[in-house]
Amino acid sequence: MLIFPKVRLKANTLIQNTLPVVCLILLSLALLCFIHMSRHSFATSICLTNGVPIESLSQMMGHLSIKTTQIYAKVTRTKLNEDMSNLAQRIEGKYELAETVDETGLCQTITCDTTINR
Repeated sequence: MLIFPKVRLKANTLIQNTLPVVCLILLSLALLCFIHMSRHSFATSICLTNGVPIESLSQMMGHLSIKTTQIYAKVTRTKLNEDMSNLAQRIEGKYELAETVDETGLCQTITCDTTINR
């Protein structure tokens, strides 16, 4: 025999009514996290790593400002190494340092080839 039968009935009803709402809220949050992570992966792993300019990426993602795109787009070490290698290849043989060095250890003159092949 229950001492407080109505209180127990109300507690069960409350749990039965709120549990679906809590589950719906949690699923909604999980979906939002999934969407955010998908956009981040698309920006970093797919686009920027494969050489897509951040301006184009910003348009693809529907951002009005590149600052918004920069939140999603993280520079990876692989991309940084590729960019530095490309730069080294583009400027190879175009710039020379002078062979004379003054007493402070700085070059006195720097020779620069100003012709750029495009």
